[in-house]
Order: sequence, then C-alpha cells, then structure tokens
Amino acid sequence: MDKLSWIQGRKIAICEPDATRAQQMKAMLASFGLEIALFSTPEEVTVEIKRRHYTTHRIYLTILIDFNLAKTAEAEWMAVTHDNPSILETPIGLMYEPQHIDDAQAMLNKKQVRFMLQQPVSEDALYRLLKLLNRWKGKQRPMANKAEAAAKLSR
Repeated sequence: MDKLSWIQGRKIAICEPDATRAQQMKAMLASFGLEIALFSTPEEVTVEIKRRHYTTHRIYLTILIDFNLAKTAEAEWMAVTHDNPSILETPIGLMYEPQHIDDAQAMLNKKQVRFMLQQPVSEDALYRLLKLLNRWKGKQRPMANKAEAAAKLSR
C-alpha cells in the first residue's frame, strides 16, 4: 500500500501487552511513515496518562489500546478526562478479542473510545482507520478519479 503523505511523521501510541502483535503493528504503521510509541504494561499506560493530564494540545494522531489494558487504566483515564476534557480530542481505538465484544461495545457506547478493531489487527484495517482519521484526505483520491473534464469556455 502506498504511503499517505498527510500522516508522514505523525505519532501513534500502541498500548499492546503482546510483544509479537505490538511489533507487527509497529512494522505495519511504520510502512505508512508514522512514528510509534509502544506501551506494554498497565503501569506504562497509567504513567503516560498522568504525564498528559494537563496537556492542551494533541500529541498523538490516535491511540490504539488493547481491551485488557484499557480496563486496567479505565479509572485513571476517567479521572484525567474529567479534569481535562480536551484530551478526548485524540481518537482512541479499542483492540478487542471476539470474546470481549459486549464489553468493548459498552465502552464505545459510553464514548470512552471512538472505534473498535478486532485482534489481530490487519494491515487493511489499519489503512482504513488512517483514512478515516482524516476523512477529507481519504475522499480526495476517489473524488479525483470521478471528476469530469473541466468545461471549455469559448467566445
């Protein structure tokens, strides 16, 4: 897949306890030209949440978090977003196993996450997600292909 030029150099956080999956996702996202921050333990996720407690600008393009890590950090996340709602501008994707679909859907309904990705996350799913994060950029190419030739003005 081709690189998406508008995301070159942007940063994505991956919160994944499985080292193999984390490295696979890192390689896939790096192929799009993204910088990756990996967090693999509940402590690392909690420390990162606390570091961003009073931040006023968006650090990550998106955060992809494993369901189990999300559940362990949920209380801290709720406290931080209550104090600083601007953190919610960063879209959060929940990576879930099929057995956790009901709980994952509940988190989506409570607006704790913006989208869900089933584990293991495929390269196509990541590509669709990146296009979704910037809808205008995602629509530019299909619109360009359907555009008709410019009208000719003559006297």
